[in-house]
Amino acid sequence: MRIVKLTQETKKNLLNDLLKRSPNNYTEYQDTVQEIVDNVRENGDKALFDYTKKFDKADINASNVKVTDAEIEEAYKEVDSHLVEVIRKALVNIREFHELQKQNSWFTTKENGTMLGQKVTPLNYVGVYVPGGKAVYPSSVLMNIVPAKVAGVNHIIMTTPCNAEGKVYPTTLVAAKEAGVDEIYKAGIFVLCSNEEGMPMTLLEAMAMGVPSISTDCPCGGPKEIVKDGFNGLLTPVGDVARMETALIRFLGNRGLMKSCASRAPEVRKMFHPDLVYAAWDDLIAHALDQPEAAE
Repeated sequence: MRIVKLTQETKKNLLNDLLKRSPNNYTEYQDTVQEIVDNVRENGDKALFDYTKKFDKADINASNVKVTDAEIEEAYKEVDSHLVEVIRKALVNIREFHELQKQNSWFTTKENGTMLGQKVTPLNYVGVYVPGGKAVYPSSVLMNIVPAKVAGVNHIIMTTPCNAEGKVYPTTLVAAKEAGVDEIYKAGIFVLCSNEEGMPMTLLEAMAMGVPSISTDCPCGGPKEIVKDGFNGLLTPVGDVARMETALIRFLGNRGLMKSCASRAPEVRKMFHPDLVYAAWDDLIAHALDQPEAAE
């Protein structure tokens, strides 16, 4: 810890000195990062598997990217039973804490008949990322998964790096299993799903990055104006979990479809360019101002 004694002299340059304590020059990495992003956009899973081979020295492909039940069972044999008990105790503490944070839906009616309220609905699918390149972080596993479980998320998918042999740290797998994860992958999340009525910004942003996406066919429009089923993504009915699972399987079983949708999805960037959004709002406001006030 750095202690600074304030005097008339030290106060003069205090802000500059504090800002200098952790200088960074991220611009030197910008071109490298952009090259990786562009490659993933263009080549999808192939690029991810290639980078896994390059950086992690692991031969990961579509056949072994998902952690199997056998791998999880083997992990339990390698983790000390005392550590498993510690993980379970931590689970109880974390769950109790986040239970206190839960938000509930509420509704009220005013005397004039106006209804006000807030509806809190958990997501059906959530993806979590757990670091694991050079160290093991079971705490990150618990702190990612448990809050989602408490919130009522139906399906949780975890991704985490593997070692050169294609294995995930046993402690990470045990913590994930104890926390209640549904699927574990040794690579990045490659499908984003939303089963909410409407289309969240996260899904739009994912599509703009070229992530294969699944959205609900909202009765009021919206998603179906953006997602063309089988062309740049997949559509499913609102609240139909079985159809959502079918859509996931459809993607996972057809890499060609996933890649073609991913290559077309970034077209949403053109639809939602800031200039176009601002212009649309200007037109809407101008139209509203031109309307005569409604007679009482």
